[in-house]
Amino acid sequence: MNTRLEILTFAICFVTSAYFYQGGFSNNNSRLNYPLALVFRGEIYVDAFADNTIDKVAMGDHYYLDKAPGLSYLTLPLIGLAKLVDPWVNWLDSDKKANFLQYLTTLWTTAIPSALAAVAFARILLILSPTWQPGTAILLSLITFITTLCFPYSTIMFSHQLAASLLVLGLYFGLKASQEKSLNLALAYLSLGFAVFVEYPVAILAVGIFGMILIRHRKYGWQLRKLWVVLIPFIFLLMHNYLLFGNPLLIAYEKYSGTQFDAMDSGFYGIHLPTYATMIELLVKPYRGLFVYSPTLLLGLFGYFLAAKKGSWELWPIVASIFCFFSAICGYTFWQGGTCFGPRHLVPLIPFLMLGAIYLPIAWFWRWWTVALVGLSLGINLLGTSTTLFVHELARRPLTHEYMTLLFRGWFAMNPMGFLTHADTRNFRWSSVSLFETQAFNLGTLMGLRGVASLIPLLLFWLAALWLLRRTINCKV
Repeated sequence: MNTRLEILTFAICFVTSAYFYQGGFSNNNSRLNYPLALVFRGEIYVDAFADNTIDKVAMGDHYYLDKAPGLSYLTLPLIGLAKLVDPWVNWLDSDKKANFLQYLTTLWTTAIPSALAAVAFARILLILSPTWQPGTAILLSLITFITTLCFPYSTIMFSHQLAASLLVLGLYFGLKASQEKSLNLALAYLSLGFAVFVEYPVAILAVGIFGMILIRHRKYGWQLRKLWVVLIPFIFLLMHNYLLFGNPLLIAYEKYSGTQFDAMDSGFYGIHLPTYATMIELLVKPYRGLFVYSPTLLLGLFGYFLAAKKGSWELWPIVASIFCFFSAICGYTFWQGGTCFGPRHLVPLIPFLMLGAIYLPIAWFWRWWTVALVGLSLGINLLGTSTTLFVHELARRPLTHEYMTLLFRGWFAMNPMGFLTHADTRNFRWSSVSLFETQAFNLGTLMGLRGVASLIPLLLFWLAALWLLRRTINCKV
């Protein structure tokens, strides 16, 4: 693929993600607390930062990280650099400095991997559809990473988009592998293993991707000989568990008993058999429906239907893993994801659901209904990303009620919680949000723009980038 096209794709996705900072929240705060405790204080417990989150586990007299630790460890190089300059900066002595540090770690752990995955996804499309033009692959990749829930979750330090990005990279390296280029296969297995280190449930998707790689190359011996690489992230996980809990096989989710998350003690870490009602909720209902928040995914779904009708089953391991992963989330006690935007737990499957679009006729990508679908999906995700990702979980129709209210009132980049804000004040702050200075920002608000006007620089960037993209494609440089 043309290098300039790939650079433009990376730039569009990265700048789009970097345009927004969502502020503090228990989930992303807890993921930053641990590396800060390690590097700034030399402690494996997070007592010094524990007040800013409800996501923690108590053992003895200390609080510890309760998440899959991969994302937190990924921040260590950046936190190490922050520690070096801390005598001059004093990162943690004010909200603005602490928030900016969290913003930088978000760029490092989610925005950059997501942009890299967008480039890798375009390459995957060309591998699976060799007759496609690079421009078509770039278009579908941008649709996948900017008009779906991949977009909002690339702007915050949650694990979902990083896990999705690592899975995409794993599939790309696996498809590029050969006996002569076995390093690619090692990178594929390492990416898949690290994705699980970042978010445990994506092990289901990783198995499907592994199956896809295995079947595509046929010669199983040389592939299986590299499988040991996948153990590297799991060795780190065992070491992490032993370091924190004194038992390599014990994970933090087993320490929720007696807390508001003690439902994790039932079933398999809170996962039970899925119900039909939950499946419908997570697919098409206005509360957390995947196709409500990301309508463009209908393109991938319909593509898979066409493939099944034609008897094309090349992607069947991935399709099977999508179904199993979706079923697991449907059976999860906290399937709704708490206070969030859309069905956040389903974000890792989005690129693989969109892969089904390779079976659609190329002409369909330029039809008015596809353009309308893409426009609607982009509008929904831009609205959520630019206002706030934190609408209360009890809001049953957030898109048509809460988010429309935010839009009409011009409340953009809204979050009264920062990285240093005490988590116990969250209900009061959100119920009296107009009384507190927002801790979130976008690059437009930093320029002094307010409301919808704060998005003008981003829209101008998109127009300029798309013009350059079209010119590059037409010139075939």
